[in-house]
Amino acid sequence: MPTAVGFRRRSNGPIDLSITLETQTVLVAWIAGTPIPQMGDLLPVDISMDWRLIQMVDTTTELFEHYLSWTLGTLIDQVNERLEERGIPERLCPALPAFLRYGVDRVVAIELMTFGVGSRLLAKRIAATAETEEIALGDLRTWLSGMQLQDWRARFDASPSELLDLLQYTRSRRSGLIRTLLETGTVTVPVSLTATTTDDESADDPTGRRVTIVSDADEPPPAVLAVRDLGDGTMLATVRLAAHVDVGDVIAAGILFEATLSGEVLVLRLVL
Repeated sequence: MPTAVGFRRRSNGPIDLSITLETQTVLVAWIAGTPIPQMGDLLPVDISMDWRLIQMVDTTTELFEHYLSWTLGTLIDQVNERLEERGIPERLCPALPAFLRYGVDRVVAIELMTFGVGSRLLAKRIAATAETEEIALGDLRTWLSGMQLQDWRARFDASPSELLDLLQYTRSRRSGLIRTLLETGTVTVPVSLTATTTDDESADDPTGRRVTIVSDADEPPPAVLAVRDLGDGTMLATVRLAAHVDVGDVIAAGILFEATLSGEVLVLRLVL
């Protein structure tokens, strides 16, 4: 691995030997989750910002995401095999190549990025919060899906596109609702009751309270899926985040269904 990384002063110029950064400096900033624009600030100010960003993106992609992470992964595997053969219990960090590839420093962040969360900054913020709250890796989906969209916005400063990534990550891994609804005629969906709704209110009728499901007009997209009384429009509950994408798919597909609310369970019945 080169000990220093060279850069060009102009897009069509040669590498300027007076503009180099220690590889370790760039590497530490990358793994720490430093945003690319801030990493670009490591270069001289007489280079345009656009050109600094382009070069830093190229450097992190070629050096860390591809070459170094693959090389280091092979080396660590070989070293750990030798240690095992000699009965030595210590191991080199197997997650280190992934830290290099994704530019993060926590396993939780790797988990998020390998399952579709595209933002390093978002993955870093969530991983740091999970560490503070002592959330185990195996509990990460449950922890996130137990929140509301408003929580994701406020706690992690998530943008609309980042919210969509998180919705896909927390999506229930069971079969899609559309297939189940079409095959069986009925599906159940977990919901969170609003503060003004009690289990008794939504369970007065043994067949359930007739409701409709709409996107909350008071929120920017992606908005929560509100469960409202079919008669007076009172908001009774919200679809839990683990089921948000599947319920949205059912609605977007134009499938006709009736919805009833019983306690914290929303029942969708196919209308033939």
